[in-house]
Amino acid sequence: MSELLLKIYLMGCNAKKKAMDMIKSESGETNIIAIVLLIVIVIALAVIFRTQITNLVTRVWSRIFTDANTFT
Repeated sequence: MSELLLKIYLMGCNAKKKAMDMIKSESGETNIIAIVLLIVIVIALAVIFRTQITNLVTRVWSRIFTDANTFT
């Protein structure tokens, strides 16, 4: 399970870096509109799947704390 969390974390960091690089390198109105549209789509998906995302995060955190308590 910890390998999965590490992969998810690394993917998130990589996606953030690529997004920031893209924002810095892009120019022009068309590119800005495309970026805004992608952000709107991501937010819409997060709202649509809000309960599933919340359940997943809750299960992951409870698993982390359960496993952490076994070491102490």
